[in-house]
Amino acid sequence: MRNGLRTLMRGAVAGIAGTVVMSVARMGIERASLPWWETRESEWERLVRVMAKRAGRHPSRSAIRGAGFAAHLAYGAAWGALYAAVARPQSTTTSAGSPPSPAVGGERPLMLDAVGLGAVCYLANYRRWGVMPALGVLPPDTERPIRLARIPVATHAVFGVATVSAYRLLRVIARDDPPKRIG
Repeated sequence: MRNGLRTLMRGAVAGIAGTVVMSVARMGIERASLPWWETRESEWERLVRVMAKRAGRHPSRSAIRGAGFAAHLAYGAAWGALYAAVARPQSTTTSAGSPPSPAVGGERPLMLDAVGLGAVCYLANYRRWGVMPALGVLPPDTERPIRLARIPVATHAVFGVATVSAYRLLRVIARDDPPKRIG
């Protein structure tokens, strides 16, 4: 039980790290792909604003930004913990002394896990049945202009890479997963 909780906590921390990296990348991606006059609030800020309006509240812009970022961090932590729960730990060697393949219990390649995590997060949030359309925050990505719909695709790829990398690094630091020998 204790090891399971540690695993989930490491995943949550990795998810928070991935969310921070993703948020920074989003600023750069938006700056590079949208006209300078087009400012956009994040989906999470919009979520807070929409939910507050439904509750008859009108929070300040700074309160919306803070609550939106906090909600995004918490959501990223949940995805990181979910990833940790399903990620396969690295076995250091097989009985023959060689690294195991994924087919016999070894760890999948980092990019495979990263792309998978990013894709699942993206689909769970932006498709017609995703969280954001279901809550009335955004239309599904299929109904948004392509220049806007592609931004979350890119940022969730960044989230996947950052979260999986951070999780694997945390496992090495915790000595749950000794580093692979090179050479």
